[in-house]
Amino acid sequence: LLVEFYFEFEEASLFPWLEERMSCSGPVSRGNREIRKKLAFNALDGMDDCQFKFEHLPPGEVLPVLKNWLSKFANIILEHFRLEETDVIPLAVETFTEEEAKTFENRMLNSIRASDENHSIMTMLMRPIRTDEERVRDYQTRYLKVPGYFKQVRFRKEYFTAKKAFAESHTRLVYVFFDRWNQAHTQAEGEEFARMNNPQQTG
Repeated sequence: LLVEFYFEFEEASLFPWLEERMSCSGPVSRGNREIRKKLAFNALDGMDDCQFKFEHLPPGEVLPVLKNWLSKFANIILEHFRLEETDVIPLAVETFTEEEAKTFENRMLNSIRASDENHSIMTMLMRPIRTDEERVRDYQTRYLKVPGYFKQVRFRKEYFTAKKAFAESHTRLVYVFFDRWNQAHTQAEGEEFARMNNPQQTG
């Protein structure tokens, strides 16, 4: 969800705005960005497929595949962020005024607000900066500022309800994932041990 929104936002708002003011060539050109996006989505599809396979195939068969897709996805995303940090952000800091940066942030918040999964996306985006309370408070204040008093009250209530539900769901998902991972790892080790001690069964 967040990855899809991030790539869509980049192409709809971030890079068009950047390209009006600076050159985005080489690794951060549109063509190369599109390649990384396709690779990232392909890796996500691979991980989703593993979730289905865990229910129908021996974990020992699925676990190596999941680890491979997870590694590919992490490498693609980290490379994408690294290129933006080295090739885009330094130039943007030099080029844009503080007022322009604020305008861009508001554009991002407007895009989030217009999304069908707005509250979930906003919650996920705030997690990496949650230790910076002042920054989080500033973003939340601007995000929650919608026209109309009653609409704003309802929007705030929906946001904080969704935020709590997301935290609970995320915690539950982490426990389920690690439990499933440990079970798969234990079963995979057991299958390997059985093969080593009963080579004729695998022949």
